[in-house]
Amino acid sequence: MNNLKKKGTILIVSSVVAALFIGCGSGSSTPTFDYKGKAIDDYVKNAPIVTSEGRAISCGKTNEKGQFECPVIAQNYPLKMDCSNPKANECIDIATGKQFKGTFLAPAGSKVITPITTLVKIAKDKLGDLKKAEKVVKETLGLPEKIEITKVDPIEANNNTLLSVQAKVATVLKLASTATNTSTEKIAEAIVEEAVKSKTTDLEEIADNIIDDNEVKDTLETILDSIPTTLDRVTAGAIELIVDKAIEENKTDDLASNLSSQLDDAKAKVVSNLEDQNQTIQPQPNKPEQPATGATGASGNSEE
Repeated sequence: MNNLKKKGTILIVSSVVAALFIGCGSGSSTPTFDYKGKAIDDYVKNAPIVTSEGRAISCGKTNEKGQFECPVIAQNYPLKMDCSNPKANECIDIATGKQFKGTFLAPAGSKVITPITTLVKIAKDKLGDLKKAEKVVKETLGLPEKIEITKVDPIEANNNTLLSVQAKVATVLKLASTATNTSTEKIAEAIVEEAVKSKTTDLEEIADNIIDDNEVKDTLETILDSIPTTLDRVTAGAIELIVDKAIEENKTDDLASNLSSQLDDAKAKVVSNLEDQNQTIQPQPNKPEQPATGATGASGNSEE
């Protein structure tokens, strides 16, 4: 596991406030900034949001609430949260206080940019149809057909089931990326390729098929099994913080065994970070639901 070298974050919710329009053409009028959304793992501030292909449009950087605002024409193009090589003070995950390094994507018209929308965008490129792409991703992640995975912010909706699924996807992207010394985008492509090819509806099995290192496989399996089927925001951030620290200190071989013992301290740190950003923190369950085998359900509605 000592070949894990990259840094990053597990979870990201990002959004953008400032916006610039590039390539309007000479003599064009000032663009209307009516296209708004968020990029999500937990909210990432100061993250550049741009169109990933087609017309070059910049939406500036996300604010502390992960919001972004683009020229209305940007809704016709796929979006990218570009934190692959962030500058100082860019791409800061407000839950962990750490800098996120990686890329999240979303298909045209999305209201959120997340680990899950990254899979949707790549699947859409491969299959040529957004509905087919969403169907494949939902089946792979065990999500119900009705969930609008390119629209719903699980933090704002207090949807702890969707947040759990998102955390699992982010964990796979993170650890597989660091283990193979490749980008999160390339790992996402490998996940989609395996899902389409094998029709596997088990993220853990897919991760097992795309990673060669047995130690990484074992660590991922243990961590994914330890993430409950419903996950509150603070615990999600705490898991992310613990994984980041393990990667930074090159101690990922002890990650799975130390996860539970470090959780309380990590939660306290996340709560402090969120309070510093004036974030609303939903009450944490006293007894989190334990992991269950089989598919996981989620909806776009708030959960109690």
